[in-house]
Amino acid sequence: MQHIINKDVVKNNFSRNALKYNEYAMVQAQCAQELIEHINGKFDDILEIGCGTGVYTELLAKHFPDSHITAVDISARMIDEAKKGDLGEKVSFVKADGENILQRSEVYDLITSNAVFQWMEDLSGTINNYYSMLKPSGVLAFSIYGPGTFNEFESVIAENFGGERWLNATIFPDQQALDRMFSGKAHKFQVLERKYSQEFNNLYDFLRAIKHSGTRGMGVSRGIFWGPELVDRLERIYVDKYGKIVATHQIFYCLAYKKA
Repeated sequence: MQHIINKDVVKNNFSRNALKYNEYAMVQAQCAQELIEHINGKFDDILEIGCGTGVYTELLAKHFPDSHITAVDISARMIDEAKKGDLGEKVSFVKADGENILQRSEVYDLITSNAVFQWMEDLSGTINNYYSMLKPSGVLAFSIYGPGTFNEFESVIAENFGGERWLNATIFPDQQALDRMFSGKAHKFQVLERKYSQEFNNLYDFLRAIKHSGTRGMGVSRGIFWGPELVDRLERIYVDKYGKIVATHQIFYCLAYKKA
């Protein structure tokens, strides 16, 4: 089963769950903490793509207090939540599709994003655009979900229904694809893989978490009725295979440096 990213569906999912996002997006918050630890330098102008509820925005503001930060998100509701954070006076918000930002070249010292790029419809083309927007010696730093995300759930669904590629995550770029995107472009490119594991009391808790954190993307598949009987059956398969309800988040941390 092939998936194509439908950004309108993704945007609507995040907008509907803006108020509960921080409660469930614990892995995304952990990713934000680790991503910013990899970023070093002095940046006058920072562009954040997909600021969401502002968890990463707030970290950027605290780590780079002298920088002006432009935080972009496709969801007005997410931006409303982000504005409630402790951000200081140098953060400005823009409601826009981060994939279609049109800017003059060499504007930013740092373009960065946490757990967003997997939702891009044309990631390679978008990265080319961002790269042209970097000043000389600028940095593009981002975390992105990989195709190994929720591999346990993918296996359980496939065992029940047959077939493969039930989840959006199966089309997320792997490390080789990321390497190809920056080959011959970046002065230096670094990628680091991390895997985070979450455990849940039951399958309902897992489904609730991926709904409110936005990690379900466009959902599993249309036409499936997620009633108690199906969920119970999938939970039994899950526990038989893995001994518990566990979910893996595969994350790549990427830093690309532009020539001076």
